[in-house]
Amino acid sequence: MPGQEKMVKEYYEKNPGAIESLRGSIYEEKIIGELKKIAKVNKKEISKEEAEKILKEENEKNLKEQEKLAKLSDVADDKVKEKKEVKSEDKKEKKTAKPSKAPKKVAKKTKSTKKVSKK
Repeated sequence: MPGQEKMVKEYYEKNPGAIESLRGSIYEEKIIGELKKIAKVNKKEISKEEAEKILKEENEKNLKEQEKLAKLSDVADDKVKEKKEVKSEDKKEKKTAKPSKAPKKVAKKTKSTKKVSKK
């Protein structure tokens, strides 16, 4: 950013997280560059049918993995629901297990008379 170097420098000095994100990107680029230097390229020409077959197999493999994950998450959801149901049943049992409060009998007050002197 021409003319805004000072502002950019201050931003990165105040935000260490921003500096770390830059470092991560730089390290990533360096690692990828080194891997490209070391890696050996094997080029193989294949027909359109072979490419479609490979893609189809990969898609089917991914679909199976997603189905497994979905089943696992469904099982986990069911377990969570069961725990909630058990807890709610326990609460209901506790509520019903408490002795019921019968209304207390109130003794009727009798009228009392005061003796008043006639003086």
